[in-house]
Amino acid sequence: MPRTCFLSTLLFFVSVIVCVSQQFYIDSLKKVLTFTNREDQKILLMSLLAEKFAQKKQADSCFLFAEQALKLAKKYRSKTGEAEALYVLGQGYKIQNNHYLSVANYQKAQKICEQLGYFGKEPYTQSNLQLKILQGLAGLYDGFQVDSSLYY
Repeated sequence: MPRTCFLSTLLFFVSVIVCVSQQFYIDSLKKVLTFTNREDQKILLMSLLAEKFAQKKQADSCFLFAEQALKLAKKYRSKTGEAEALYVLGQGYKIQNNHYLSVANYQKAQKICEQLGYFGKEPYTQSNLQLKILQGLAGLYDGFQVDSSLYY
């Protein structure tokens, strides 16, 4: 009994620490976003914020920052920023269980990465973004059978 109580207490404190550290990271990113003047940094920060909100399963906040990042990326012709924003939009739709739009955004991001030359390389030279897109797609296809011809 004392062991169970100890483990429960430990699990509680670990979860509190994780939640507090995630919120601290989000607050830090927001603060840096308000001070930066470079558009490429704003795109990256908005995408990072959107990804953090996706990890916290907060789809509305995820969409807010991802759509802002996508708009800026298109405005300043940042293909990498556009791909990153589309990937995070895919994460947001995944949270909402909208698999069709999730896959569609992952595939748009994947297409941009292919144009940039990120795909088709050896695994140890693949970009981090490429790996995140592939993990996102794998997470959608894991657990249920999907007719992939619907998405191509």
